[in-house]
Amino acid sequence: MKEILQQILTELKTVKDSQLEMRNDISEFKVEQAEMRNDISEFKVEQAEMRNDIHGIKVEQAEMRKDIHGLKEEQAEMRKDIHGLKEEQAEMREEIKFYYGSMMNKLEETKSELKSEIKQISSVQKQHQEVLEIINNRQ
Repeated sequence: MKEILQQILTELKTVKDSQLEMRNDISEFKVEQAEMRNDISEFKVEQAEMRNDIHGIKVEQAEMRKDIHGLKEEQAEMRKDIHGLKEEQAEMREEIKFYYGSMMNKLEETKSELKSEIKQISSVQKQHQEVLEIINNRQ
C-alpha cells in the first residue's frame, strides 16, 4: 500500500507540476496577450493619427484646388483684358493709319499749293525784272 500511495503521490506531484507548468504557460500567454493588446492599441492610435494626417492633406488639397480655380479665373480675366487691349490697339492703329493718310494727303496738297505759289512768285518776279529792264532801256 505504501507503494501505491507513493505512486499516487508521485502522480499527484506530476499532475501538480504539469498543472503548475500549464498555469505558468497561461500566465505567459496572458502577458503576451496583454502585450499584443498594447500593440493593437498603439496601432490604433497610430492609425488615428494617420487618418488625421490624411484628413489634413485632403483639406490642404481642397484649399489648393480653390486657389488653382481662383488663379484660373484670374487668368481668364487677364486673357479677356489682353484681348480687349489687342482690339483697342487694332482700333488705334486704324485711327493712326487714317490720320497719317489724311496728314500725308494734306502734306501733298500743301506741297502742290506751295509749288503753285512759287511759280506765281517766280512769274511775278520775272515780270518785275522785265519791267525794270524796260525802264532801264528807256533811260
